[in-house]
Amino acid sequence: MSPRTVAWRARVAAIFRGRGEKLAGAERVMHWLAVLACVFYAAVALWESFGPSRSGHLSSSAANAIAGENMWNWRKYEVFMAYALQPAPIEQSYTHHPFGIVVLQAIAYVLLGHNWFAMRAGAIFCSILSAPCVYGFGRKAWGVIPAASATIFFSFVPVALAFSNFSSLEVPTIGFGLLFTWATAKLWSEWKTRHLVLAAIGALGCCNGDWAGIVFVGAVAGFGFVRAYVLPRRLYGRIDERTYAKWFAFALLASAGTVVFYLALFGKADKLGDLMGSYHQRSSGSEATIAEVLANPRRKLWLGVMLGPVAIDALYVGIPVACVRLLRKPLEIFPVAWAFAASFQYFGFKQGADIHIFWPQYYAPAAALAAGSLVATLSEARAAFVLGVERLFKGPALPHFFRASTGILLGVFIAVPLALLGRIGIVELVQGRKTGGVFDQGGKFIITGAETAQFAEWAFANVATAGSTVQVLEKFDFNFSSEYGANRPYVRVNTLVAAKPEDPQRIAVLDTRNQSVKDLQTIANQFAVQDVGPLWRVDRAQKGPSFSALQYREREPNPFEFLFISGTDLIRTIAKSDDPFATWEWRDALDLPNPAPSATPTTLDELRIAHNIAVVEKDAARVKELEAKLAGAVGTPNGLRYSGGITLQGVDVHKGPAIVVTLYWATDAAYKPTDVQYQVKCKIVAAPPLWEAPLDYFEKDMAPVALIRPATWKPGSLYTQRFIALHRVGREECQGSFTGGVKPLDPAASALIFTLD
Repeated sequence: MSPRTVAWRARVAAIFRGRGEKLAGAERVMHWLAVLACVFYAAVALWESFGPSRSGHLSSSAANAIAGENMWNWRKYEVFMAYALQPAPIEQSYTHHPFGIVVLQAIAYVLLGHNWFAMRAGAIFCSILSAPCVYGFGRKAWGVIPAASATIFFSFVPVALAFSNFSSLEVPTIGFGLLFTWATAKLWSEWKTRHLVLAAIGALGCCNGDWAGIVFVGAVAGFGFVRAYVLPRRLYGRIDERTYAKWFAFALLASAGTVVFYLALFGKADKLGDLMGSYHQRSSGSEATIAEVLANPRRKLWLGVMLGPVAIDALYVGIPVACVRLLRKPLEIFPVAWAFAASFQYFGFKQGADIHIFWPQYYAPAAALAAGSLVATLSEARAAFVLGVERLFKGPALPHFFRASTGILLGVFIAVPLALLGRIGIVELVQGRKTGGVFDQGGKFIITGAETAQFAEWAFANVATAGSTVQVLEKFDFNFSSEYGANRPYVRVNTLVAAKPEDPQRIAVLDTRNQSVKDLQTIANQFAVQDVGPLWRVDRAQKGPSFSALQYREREPNPFEFLFISGTDLIRTIAKSDDPFATWEWRDALDLPNPAPSATPTTLDELRIAHNIAVVEKDAARVKELEAKLAGAVGTPNGLRYSGGITLQGVDVHKGPAIVVTLYWATDAAYKPTDVQYQVKCKIVAAPPLWEAPLDYFEKDMAPVALIRPATWKPGSLYTQRFIALHRVGREECQGSFTGGVKPLDPAASALIFTLD
């Protein structure tokens, strides 16, 4: 075995033993808890990272991935967040932020190619880096127990967990900023060149991540100048003059130089006016006082769920403590600088904080380091107290009692807040992932979007990328994730017209939930349509009617899929073969030529559709036979009758990684098609146990437009309305009602149709 290999193994072993130090029992426990926290945070970043991206805020990861691909393919250091058939002119570039995340995504594209994991790779790399850097800094600044406390704290902050694989501005800024934090702490005590190099890399990456990163590095560099060249050296101790000067030069160049570089770059593109305009808009309302900002109900809700009361208290108490400690301990500048940069971001750009729930993400490292500083202060106070007791009482019993009892009290002080923070953080992690990072959305309906991105990827899998463009019918939420899945440019159109086979825009896509029934009937009659759930792939070069619904299956994930594809949504498969029963139901709804399928129905849905086929064919015996087979297969019976001949037979709530709600409808012989929608509105009525964060107070629209709508229903038939319920934190009661004047026949009947716990 070579000496290099022996040295490498010794170094790795030292990390897991606690850097070779002899640790006391409590320190050894906290060290391993910190290691577990680092592993946990890395696992969270990797969780669901190989599956299709959702819509909402998380869709921005796809935008930056597209920009990274363009940057590499076009060989231009510019940001274009859309695919194009040829390099776009510079005046169309995006110039509101530094380009750090786009550079990371360009590197990911070169190394990993075009796939869902590569889309998130920049954030995953930085998140894996972050927690160990918190621990490494804490070990150097305070010791094992405060460092471990800060690491666990950081790994539980809700906003850090929920957006750990979000390839946008914040995660890379925090990752490289924490690298700068740790490397500087090492440099200031050991003065080794490798730490200087890592600090320079961290500073450059942090400043290129976001403007807040420039503020953070600039604040640390400013303190570094005052420490070395203004204040007496005896205040903070000896420094290595040459190495320190290099560090200061790198930090200053990274912060000030980055500003100058991007101003020059944006000026060359004649985009300085656009930059100033964007930040004038982002800062609108920033003249409000801090008290006025924090009194806003939605701000209080967002801060409460993104940071949690524990993190907010850590900031309120820990940052002043760090400021006091900064008078003698130079490393305390880092929690203070993180808090300063986070406040610059949060309060300086009020409009951004009003629309982006993740806006306070920079408070995550600030709160974690503030917690570490606070634990260090309490640990030092405890040590001084125990030492005083030992000097006062010479016998062994009383000092031992004080040492044990104060140690237990300190452990409780550390453990309880961390447990409460974890109680919120892990729950909000799930909320963030399943809602695409938008959480409440003011009560509006939230579409998960993963099925849309997967559909876009499938719809163009066999279409050559070069030269082809997607036509997207208006009102379709074809977001960045969908564009990344399609892997080509798209154009929005108001109507679909016939195309030639060689037309590069031959294939069009639409979401049936956003189109009128009349428009759907027109499109289905004119063109060849392949249906995948609520989404259509339209071939404008083939005449219709030629309609088929493909076999589209939604199921719960297996353990492997839960970890890597999706643990908060269903797994969807799109088969090559047609689904004869789904095809019949769609054709029946759209009044298309519709021969009955020859296949034998087996599933409940197929039996239900077979029942409707028998109704159309007026086969009374078959209708009764199938009604008998379907008897009781309506979940929890409801029997709520509405005017117009509609009955809600029952409701089924299937709870898994995704909560799937199915409403079972029946029409009587007198039913006449009516263009109405059934709305499901939910409100939270009780908090879960041990929940300290605020609750979402909005009444939430839970159900999308039905796949087969009442406007196409037929008399005497059975229908289902199936959707994923994005259950919020707490006990949630959901009520249903029709639009358009359809009312319950019994006015006293309860509108409550299901409850989520």
